Amino acid sequence: MSFTKAAYFDGVNYVSYDANIHATQRFVVIDIIINGELKTIYWEHEKIVLEKSSSNDIIKLSAGTSTLEVSADFLKEVKSKYRLAPYLSSTSKAIFKTNIFLGIGGFVVLMVLIGIFIFSLMGDAIIYLFPKKTEIEFGEMLKKQVFAEQHLVIDSAKTKALNTFYSQVKTDVDYKIQISVVKSDVLNAFALPGGNIVIYSALLNKINKPEQLVALLGHETGHIQKRHSLRSLLKKASAQIVISLFAGDFSGILGQLSVLNDLSYSRENESESDEFAFEIMKTNALNPNGIIQLLEILKTEDQAENIPGVLLTHPKLEERISAAKQEIENNPYSVKINTQLNQSFEVIFIK
Repeated sequence: MSFTKAAYFDGVNYVSYDANIHATQRFVVIDIIINGELKTIYWEHEKIVLEKSSSNDIIKLSAGTSTLEVSADFLKEVKSKYRLAPYLSSTSKAIFKTNIFLGIGGFVVLMVLIGIFIFSLMGDAIIYLFPKKTEIEFGEMLKKQVFAEQHLVIDSAKTKALNTFYSQVKTDVDYKIQISVVKSDVLNAFALPGGNIVIYSALLNKINKPEQLVALLGHETGHIQKRHSLRSLLKKASAQIVISLFAGDFSGILGQLSVLNDLSYSRENESESDEFAFEIMKTNALNPNGIIQLLEILKTEDQAENIPGVLLTHPKLEERISAAKQEIENNPYSVKINTQLNQSFEVIFIK
């Protein structure tokens, strides 16, 4: 994790402290030394205000009575973690309000708004008309973008072992699922349109049973099969998509998307994917409690604030755990030992 140097003013006695700061999905985290002791302060993005500064290179951020002075480049880090932070658009809003209806610019904006409105009405229809071949190509381009932007490095051995493991799980899916394991201390996993699933090694290492892993892969497969990933990403770039869909050009869409920030799911999406995972568990006669165990792992890590945006899911994890318990109670089935799957699971974790 990299830190940015900043000056912190507590707003009480107006003393300046040298600070090391970094951005997470939820906070700007500030480390300062006071009387020889390290103190960590958390500012929620939604409560931060970007103030005017006399320098283009230095910005002022405030929360309550406290202030930070930091290089303007720090906003790039914030955007990479949470592109919807309110203060990121503070300066552009004033310009937008001033010029929105001036001349030809106002007309263009109006057309874009009409495009967004049309897409909002036709969104689901467009999703289901979207050719699977094009969706797969789109997903491959998104994967390359994510790996380049996040500097992700594939763990080849674990990737091969995990794909072997998944190939032994009975599924009914319209896509060829390709799983990549990447080396990272971040707990994360996500699914891209067309069949790509990416698992971060830190999350994989938290899993200790085959049924937990099937629950995770089944959930991400559900997002792909139900086209949740495609719908989520396209909605973030809806105005451009109205044009690009018919032109067959995704370059404009890619330029708009910060994939990991834009990839989010609704309450209904998450519930559908949890149910999809349960059906896979049932088809393979695996212990369905693996779903609950997986959610408990995520809940523990979420409370420690280690989970980034893609896994900060809705509904809340407590609700998903409750729903999973109800699903298991309402749909009992016999569990069988799957020796082949157990052996493949062990191979994944061979050093």
